[in-house]
Amino acid sequence: MKTIAMYDITGIQEFIFASNKVKENVGASLIVQKVFEEYLNKAIKESCTKYLTDWNDYSDFQICSDPEIQTEVIYTGGGNAMLIYQNRETAINVTKRLSFELSEKTGGTLKFAAAYLDTECENFLKDREKLTIQLKINKYEMIHTSLLLGIGITREGNTDGLPAMFETEEDNTKKYISESADFKRKALENESGYFDDLLPNATDYEFPLEFDDLGQKVGENYIAVVHIDGNNMGKMLDDFGTSDYQRSVKTMRDFSKQVDEKYHLAMKLVVQKLADALKDEKFRKKIKPVFSRKLLLPIRPIVRSGDDVTFVCNGKIGIILAKEFLTDLHKNSEIHINGKKIQLSACAGVAIVKSHFPFYRAYQLAEELCNSAKMKGKTLAKINGVEEIGNWLDFHIVQTGITNSLNEIRDKFYQVPGMKQVKELTYPDDTEHPEMRYQQYNLLWRPWCVTGDVNGDCQWKELEKIYEKFTKDEKDDDGNIIWKSWNRSRLKKLESEMTKSSNDAQAYIRECKSRDFKLPECFGSSDLYRDEQTPYFDVLELLDFYEQLPKAEDASHEN
Repeated sequence: MKTIAMYDITGIQEFIFASNKVKENVGASLIVQKVFEEYLNKAIKESCTKYLTDWNDYSDFQICSDPEIQTEVIYTGGGNAMLIYQNRETAINVTKRLSFELSEKTGGTLKFAAAYLDTECENFLKDREKLTIQLKINKYEMIHTSLLLGIGITREGNTDGLPAMFETEEDNTKKYISESADFKRKALENESGYFDDLLPNATDYEFPLEFDDLGQKVGENYIAVVHIDGNNMGKMLDDFGTSDYQRSVKTMRDFSKQVDEKYHLAMKLVVQKLADALKDEKFRKKIKPVFSRKLLLPIRPIVRSGDDVTFVCNGKIGIILAKEFLTDLHKNSEIHINGKKIQLSACAGVAIVKSHFPFYRAYQLAEELCNSAKMKGKTLAKINGVEEIGNWLDFHIVQTGITNSLNEIRDKFYQVPGMKQVKELTYPDDTEHPEMRYQQYNLLWRPWCVTGDVNGDCQWKELEKIYEKFTKDEKDDDGNIIWKSWNRSRLKKLESEMTKSSNDAQAYIRECKSRDFKLPECFGSSDLYRDEQTPYFDVLELLDFYEQLPKAEDASHEN
C-alpha cells in the first residue's frame, strides 16, 4: 500500500502581484517557483534516506519496483505537485517540513493545500480523480487566516500595505517595507539572473526592475500587463491517461517537459524579436528604451511556469507582443506523446494601464481578458463542431480608475444607446458545459483569433488590414494615391460618434465619404455594423497602442 499526495499552492496571484514594485513581483514569482523545485526537495531530503526528486531527468516510475525508495516526485509545475510515498507517515512528515519551510520563506503570506490517498497503484486515472476531488474539498475547507495588520503605533509598508518591519532607501528617500516584501526582494537579489536565459545575450541587454523603465514618454506612461494561458491542458492529459501507473506517469512527465519547452521558446522568440526591432531607428524613437549599464528591454517577464506566462511591457507594444507570442507558439506547437501528435494553443489577455495603476487589479483584468478569449474560442469551436480552439487574444485599455468586472465595464461602455443587444454566442446542448455562452457587445468585435479561427470572421489579419487602411496611404506605381488614409483627428471623431448612436456614426461616415475618406473593407463588406456589431471600434481604440515591430531585414544597424 502506497500513499499518493497532491499539493496546490493557494493565493499565488495575490502573493505575486500584491505590489507595484517589479523587484517584489519577480521575487515573489521566484519564491513560488522554488516551492516545489527547492523547498519541497529540502523537506524530502530531511525526511527520507532514499528518494527520487529530479523527475525531469527520468521517465520511468520506480517506487513500486524499489521498496527502499521512500518518496518519488511524479511531477511538479504551475503551482501543483504530485508525489507518491511508501506510507502515509512519510507523506505527513514531508508536508509538515514543507509547511514550515514555506512559512519561514514567506512570513506566512503564501500557503498550500494537500490531499492524500492510500492506493495499491492499480488504476492511475481513478486514483488521480479521487485525489483531485479531495484536494478541492480540502482547499474549500481551509481556514484562511489573515496576517496581523497594523495597529495605531505601526507604520504601513509602502508597497503592499502590510505592517512595515524594514527600512530601505530608494531614490534618496527612506522607504518602509513589510517582511513579505523583504523576502521577495531578497529572493530576486539571490537569483537576479533568473530570466536571463530569455535574453539574446546578457552582455548587451537586461530586463528593467522598475515599471518606469519600460520606455514610456512623459504623458504616455502606459504599461501592458499580458497574461497567456494554454488551452485544454487538463483535457489533453486526461485523454492520454490510462489505468497503468507506469505508462501514465511517463506520459505526464513527458507532456509537462514538452509544454514547458514550447512556451519557453515562444517567450524567448518574443524577446529576440523585440531586441531586433530596437535596432530600427524609427521604432527606437517611438519606444525610447532606457540605457543603464546595458540596454533595458521594454519588457519584464514576471511568471513563466509551464503554460502560464505573464509579462509586463511598454503599453504601445503589449498587444503586438502578445500576438507574436501566440504566432510563435502556433508555429512551434507540435508535441509528440505516446507516438501521437498534439497541437498546443493558448489565449492571451492584454490589460493596458497607467504605470502606477494598482498592479494586482491590472493582472486580474488581464486574467479576465484571457478567460474571455478562451470562452469565445471554446464556444465557437463547439458551435462549429471542431476540436481545435485556436489562439485568441482580447484586450482592454483603462483610461480611468476601474473597480468593476470586465463584463460590467463592457455592458456600460460598449453598448450603443438605442441599438439592439448583440445576440449571445451559445452552445446550450453541451452536457459538459450547459452554460457555455459568450456575451457580445455593439462596439466590440474582439476577442480576435490570431491563428486557427474556426469560422473565418474573427481573423487577426483582418484587424491589421483595417489598421493599415486607416493609417497609411496606398499609391500606385506612378505615385498617385489610390487609397486615402484617415488623419488622427478624423479617426478620433469617428470613435466619439460611434459611442453616441448608430445614426450619428452613420451620418459621420457619409460626411467622410463625401471627402473621399472611405471605410475600409472588412470580411468582404464596408458596412459599419453587421448584426448590431462592428469590427472597426477595436481598431480605433488601438490607434495609440499598436506599434508594429519592424521586419528584421528593415532594421538599421544598432547605434
